[in-house]
Amino acid sequence: GYLVLGFSDDISKIVVLNEGINKVPQNAPAAEKNQKWADMLDALPANDVRYAIIDIFYDTNEGSRTEIFFIA
Repeated sequence: GYLVLGFSDDISKIVVLNEGINKVPQNAPAAEKNQKWADMLDALPANDVRYAIIDIFYDTNEGSRTEIFFIA
């Protein structure tokens, strides 16, 4: 899934603003699992500060892999 983070109303802390849950089956292809990327981009405003954390899936010769990315 993913988390979109931003500042609280009083700008004193960073809070979770949006959470996306990965509902795709574990054995689905990486491309299908990564469709949540578009959902996360839709949750980002054009003119405001946000941070995001997302799981990205990919396939290698050794099998499926996942990495967590923090985007500032």
